[in-house]
Amino acid sequence: MADVEDDFADYQDTRDREGGLHPGRSDVPRGLNFVVAVAAAVILAAAAALVFIR
Repeated sequence: MADVEDDFADYQDTRDREGGLHPGRSDVPRGLNFVVAVAAAVILAAAAALVFIR
């Protein structure tokens, strides 16, 4: 049981040091999330415009 507690303590230390929920894995940059959200909004707006034009 001590091994599990030690592993979890190591995980918490690494998470606090590196940030994020998945230490060792790079998180998606916020800029990329924003670009994807804007692109999706533009596509949805274009689709809605096509529906109303016809």
